[in-house]
Amino acid sequence: MTGWEGPPRLLVAATVVGALLPLWLDHEPAAAPTGTPTSTGTATLASGTARGLDELPHAPADTDSGARTTGDAAERRATTRTAADDDRDGARKLGVATYALDPDLALADVRAGAAALTDRDGVSVVGWQGTATYGNVFGMLDKAGWDTLRPDGDRDLRDLAVSWRRDRFELAGWKAHPVAEGATRQVLRVSLRERSSGDVLSVLVAQVPDGAASTEQPGRWAASDEAVVGRETLRRYADMWDKAPGRWGVGTLDLGLDAFAEADAAPVGGPTRHLADVAASTYDVRGRKGVDAATDHTEVVYVRRTDLDRERLSVRGQTSMDDLAGTTHPVIGWLQVR
Repeated sequence: MTGWEGPPRLLVAATVVGALLPLWLDHEPAAAPTGTPTSTGTATLASGTARGLDELPHAPADTDSGARTTGDAAERRATTRTAADDDRDGARKLGVATYALDPDLALADVRAGAAALTDRDGVSVVGWQGTATYGNVFGMLDKAGWDTLRPDGDRDLRDLAVSWRRDRFELAGWKAHPVAEGATRQVLRVSLRERSSGDVLSVLVAQVPDGAASTEQPGRWAASDEAVVGRETLRRYADMWDKAPGRWGVGTLDLGLDAFAEADAAPVGGPTRHLADVAASTYDVRGRKGVDAATDHTEVVYVRRTDLDRERLSVRGQTSMDDLAGTTHPVIGWLQVR
């Protein structure tokens, strides 16, 4: 946009009130790297339980980030794993979905879409975008055996959430990172502990704002404030991958740009340039297989590259649920974790 100076209008300064760590947390918060903006605050589970901000200590990706929990407690948890969760090589299936809720949909349609996604066999984790006005959907999921973490606060804080099957995972920690100093738009990281193994899965969720994509050049940015925010969002999203704790790292992203068109154009500040070294999408691994009939490819599931390289996880397939109402449709990445 010509003549523009200073931060975009969408980056509105806000202060989020900090909360004490819950007493059950065994880990001290990790100190934020110098110059890295962090958010403090509270989040509410769908069950109504408030959680203060907490952070699992992270380790460099080359050392402890892939370490398993050891000792008697881990052995006891491992005995709860069932044959249905395991392949012969010890891999467990994991369905990770991304779903941006269409703000123009009626609540009944949103509830129907959320139910269809979470009822699907094998889906265990969902990263949501656009949730600010649909909070009561998560109460419905709570009754179906799902927990959800969504930060409290203003609309931008409440626009991201992570849900997980309660019988498979429990909350281990979470953190919200502003996309820039003083910004209200966040990137969310929720860490989950697998009940059967004690291993930790970190889920990174982000959303590029509407209006960031060019309507004339597919896969490229518009000349807009929203595009500036979109690039900052992806920069922050990329920064979080190697710092995310746990054995496995996955992510969900409402990109706004068509992912295949973006990969061809590779615009400055896009995911092809920002994320290539730290994360791979299911599209990168599987191409269009399983999603070829999709009307768009703006919903993206990612996995951490170091986990792929070390064979801690693999991408087995992907599915786009195009039969649901609305202009955005959930995408599921079918993974195996070890």
